[in-house]
Amino acid sequence: MPYSMTGFGNCELERGGSIIQIRIGSVNRKQLDIRLNLPEELQIFEADIRGVVKSELSRGAVNIQVLLHLASGSEAHSINKEQVELYYNELQDLYFKLGRKDAPVLEQILQLPNACIQSMASLSEEELKAFILDGISQALKKLVESRKIEGDGLAKDLEERRKNLIVTLVEIEQLAPQVAKHYEEKLTERVQQYCEALPDEKERILREVAIYTDRSDISEETTRLTHHLSEMQRILALPQPIGRQLDFLIQEITREINTIGSKASNKDIATNVVNFKTELERIREQVQNLE
Repeated sequence: MPYSMTGFGNCELERGGSIIQIRIGSVNRKQLDIRLNLPEELQIFEADIRGVVKSELSRGAVNIQVLLHLASGSEAHSINKEQVELYYNELQDLYFKLGRKDAPVLEQILQLPNACIQSMASLSEEELKAFILDGISQALKKLVESRKIEGDGLAKDLEERRKNLIVTLVEIEQLAPQVAKHYEEKLTERVQQYCEALPDEKERILREVAIYTDRSDISEETTRLTHHLSEMQRILALPQPIGRQLDFLIQEITREINTIGSKASNKDIATNVVNFKTELERIREQVQNLE
């Protein structure tokens, strides 16, 4: 069954008294777009996290937020010398411009963001990596499950709408022969009047009538539409991501129904074409939600 691109998953893990909280949400996007919000201690694992996400998802804008709560007594701090020096120099320039005689206070600078680096002294780098990737995997599992549930609903809706298109197409097919016959009779009657006045042109005019009537035939388009709608049913049953396939198929269906609309100059067929295109647009909008 297809998967939606919209979903949510979360996870909270405890290890050594420290806690990681993970929230993952996804929405529609043509490509896979991963956005990470990580604590500084976990940023070295960004590539690993992206790899895990790519192994599970193929499309969608994915937002991942990770919160890290360190256990009491397991915190280790070190001074970020480069950041502190940068703060100090910037403040010195500002003091000079303001005409102040005093110098920046180091203790105050150490309170600024990223002046001190906090780490999990109770876990090694490998343990911390396993910790975060385990949490990401569990949150992803919930995300995928929620996308599957919504995808099931979308598939049922698309199948019902596909059946509606088939009903409308059958009505068009039933009208087509009557329209062609009626059109040919009326046109032939009018041409006969011209042929009486122009007897030498009779065969040429009738030949052009036959050609025009043939060009007005929509049987090829209805046959292709029948095949496309059958193909849609097959794609909906595939186990892999199907959003792109259905999107392309909708374009082909749109092309065929537009051709029918331009060929068949009949109000009943025109009404059915409008109904078909209205339902097809609803299908197109739903397909944009599929992975």
